Amino acid sequence: MIYIMTFNAALGREEFTVGGENPPAPGKTVADWLATKLAVYGIVVEDLYEEERGWEMRLDLLHDGQQQGYYLSVSGTETGPKIEWQLAVTKQRSLLERLAGHGVLQHGDTLIETLQQLLPENDYQVKESHWQPE
Repeated sequence: MIYIMTFNAALGREEFTVGGENPPAPGKTVADWLATKLAVYGIVVEDLYEEERGWEMRLDLLHDGQQQGYYLSVSGTETGPKIEWQLAVTKQRSLLERLAGHGVLQHGDTLIETLQQLLPENDYQVKESHWQPE
């Protein structure tokens, strides 16, 4: 499953005013901000890279006593004075885990709970969140 959260913020607005032939995908400012904040919770950003619609980071953290990998994607849409940012969380799983249906992202997952706590602590209210099949 993929967990999707949206929130509105002026953070990263400058990314939508970049001109040129191939402007970078928006979301780098928010991804950098999240990486800094997640580090306080012991979540390690292994990699941060640009994707077609935004930015994605590979994260490592302890979940149920085991090291677990995640992907966190950041994309944004300009909606007036603020930007609607979308975060998409997926859990890194092996082919065998996928085939067997094991290691699926679910309610109560450490990364999701951390994001749900981190955003309001920094005055960003989650506008919507939902589950989506992979």
